[in-house]
Amino acid sequence: MKYFIIKIESLISSFSVVGSCDFEFTPSIGTENMEPFDGIDEGDRFLLYVDDPICEIRYEFEVLSNKQKQTLSCKKRFEVLEGLKRDNMPAELSQKLKTISTMSPELIDNNIYEIL
Repeated sequence: MKYFIIKIESLISSFSVVGSCDFEFTPSIGTENMEPFDGIDEGDRFLLYVDDPICEIRYEFEVLSNKQKQTLSCKKRFEVLEGLKRDNMPAELSQKLKTISTMSPELIDNNIYEIL
C-alpha cells in the first residue's frame, strides 16, 4: 500500500457529505496521451489537504480501482471537521504541500504517513 497526498482548493466541498462518499476522478485537461495515475494501485490511500486559508488534512480516501491509469474510483474512509494543520505536520510534508500543484497526487513516505 502506498500513500499519496492531493491538495484541493478550500472552496471545494464535494467531499463533505453525510455518510460514505464514493467517486470517480478523471483529469479533464491534456491527458489524452498520458497516464496521470500511473503507479497508483487498488488499496492505495489518498490524504486530501484543503488549501489556504484552511491549511488542513481533512479526508482520507482508499483507491478501489484505477481504470487504464486514467480514472480513479475511490471511497472516503474518513472526514474530520478540524484536521491536521500544516504547521503541525512533519517539515518534509509541510514543504511538499507548499510546492505541489492542486489536484496532482504526490507520493508521501510511509514513515510520514504513520506519524500523521
